[in-house]
Amino acid sequence: VHEDIWLVSFMDYDLGYFDLETRVLEPLENPFGPKVLPM
Repeated sequence: VHEDIWLVSFMDYDLGYFDLETRVLEPLENPFGPKVLPM
């Protein structure tokens, strides 16, 4: 993640990326989708 782009998270969910320069939140495709754990 770049210095002026932040990852926005809430609890255990990554919601998207916030760009400080343009002040726009780019949401992830499905932040509440099932999480697959590596085996």
